[in-house]
Amino acid sequence: MWCYMKIHHILSDLGYEVQEYGILKYKDNGLYLNLQQDSEAKMIYSNSKNRLELWYNKSHSSPTTNQRPDTVLCIKNLNNEDDINVMHRYRDAIVSKLNNKM
Repeated sequence: MWCYMKIHHILSDLGYEVQEYGILKYKDNGLYLNLQQDSEAKMIYSNSKNRLELWYNKSHSSPTTNQRPDTVLCIKNLNNEDDINVMHRYRDAIVSKLNNKM
């Protein structure tokens, strides 16, 4: 959780504004930090070029392995350049092909 909060502070220092506080929940008797491991456990940030999603314990499966890292930072370029995602798809395709040959 400390890493999640540190990344939040770094993003704030870089000028990203929070658009959605999915990990924070307000109830009648106060403000609570929600550590649920579901589709709501994220915060969304943006600036003029990027939209960022900071996830807590997001599950992800790929041809290589199932993963559940403590923190995931998803970067979405608003100019539709998704080079990082393309690179990961190539890696997964290569690993999948190598596994099928073995």
